[in-house]
Amino acid sequence: MPKGIDIWGYSLRQLNAIARQLDERQRKSLGFHTPAEMFVSTRQTHLDADRWYTSVR
Repeated sequence: MPKGIDIWGYSLRQLNAIARQLDERQRKSLGFHTPAEMFVSTRQTHLDADRWYTSVR
């Protein structure tokens, strides 16, 4: 989808499909991981840290 395009002509389903395609695209800046992979990895790291912190208190 080109930058600056009017999105009012697209359905929510179409916009979600576009977002999914972008989230599943590998990025050089992320070490050729996808944004979705990095989100899951970062989230898991924070959850593990919270569990560890809670268990040692």
